[in-house]
Amino acid sequence: MLNIAIVEDDAASAKLLERYVQKYFQETGDAYRLELFSDGLQFISDYIGNANVVFMDIEMPHLDGMTTAKRLRAIDSTVSLIFVTNMAKYALKGYEVDALDFMLKPVEYFNFSLKMDKAVRIQKKYSDASFLVETADGAVKLNVSEIMYVESDRHFVIYHTESGDYRTRATMTETEARLAPKGFARAANSYLVSLAHVAMATGGEVRVGKSVLPISRGCKKSFLDALSVYYSKAGV
Repeated sequence: MLNIAIVEDDAASAKLLERYVQKYFQETGDAYRLELFSDGLQFISDYIGNANVVFMDIEMPHLDGMTTAKRLRAIDSTVSLIFVTNMAKYALKGYEVDALDFMLKPVEYFNFSLKMDKAVRIQKKYSDASFLVETADGAVKLNVSEIMYVESDRHFVIYHTESGDYRTRATMTETEARLAPKGFARAANSYLVSLAHVAMATGGEVRVGKSVLPISRGCKKSFLDALSVYYSKAGV
């Protein structure tokens, strides 16, 4: 499912974009969820990295689109951002916040659908590299490349990442099914390790970042085999 956000203070423009989004996904058959925000402050104040595509006006009260976009990029580097504006001069500023594209008002559906096609292609690629995790503090988007290892804790798992630890209710079995195809292997029943983050594996231990984890007797052969295959494919 793709999460779409429209950040637009003009009600008529927001309604038009909403109709375009509905029409686009009726044509493609893809699942989506749409949220509308009347200004940048309303959008960014509770943002938790859960949008895939954002259509954002630039001239808005309280917090303009460019400032909102800068704050957005500090939180989320993968969201596809498309500016909607009355003035073409703002298009160049979009490069400062890595905007995917821009559209001039009044927006026509054909142009909208082209921009959406581009955004959807990009987001479908990202979907293999990131996912949402529900924590006690809300949903967090995790990039697979940032996960160093996963630790099981009864009915929960803890994602240990470069930016912090995130605890969510899940089983290690379902977590392994999600991550094993992306270069993760069991070092022990309680530890699922990113092979890309392994610094050293000797004896019964593996060093991942600053952590030293045990390699269990039952997992040792499969883990070391997976590590060897991973680095041979990587050309290391």
